[in-house]
Amino acid sequence: MDRRQFFGSSIAVAVAASLPYRRLLAADIEAVTGRGTATTLARDDLQALRDSLRGPLLLPGNTAYDDARRVVNEAIDRHPALVVQASGAADVRTAVRFARAHDLLLAVKCGGHAHGGQATCDGGLQLDLSRFHGVRITPPPKRPTWRGEACSASSITRR
Repeated sequence: MDRRQFFGSSIAVAVAASLPYRRLLAADIEAVTGRGTATTLARDDLQALRDSLRGPLLLPGNTAYDDARRVVNEAIDRHPALVVQASGAADVRTAVRFARAHDLLLAVKCGGHAHGGQATCDGGLQLDLSRFHGVRITPPPKRPTWRGEACSASSITRR
């Protein structure tokens, strides 16, 4: 490769990298079902998934894809068809429903510490929860009791 070809290909790569994210959804994606058979995810379905998420949808070729798919055990080198980096419970729900609707193989990566590689998969959907750094639990409201028995708010009267 001479300098002109190298320079031209470098410019092409830079332009492709600077294009909007929607360009990555320009083609269908080959994936694997939970039963291990091949399937194809249509670009319209991928775009609908992307539009319904608050967190990023990462596909092969995206700059953050390689970092998101990696786990702590460097011997495990798997390549999911797509990675959903959930930003909340709604994204988790959306990703699981998408995987169920398309019968996709699903792997859940919390911290990426599963040494056997269960936190990632080849060809499926990897649900990346590693951005979650805490849990907030809202306790249910306490109900007033009267003589040890629960009572409804309508049975309490003012004096």
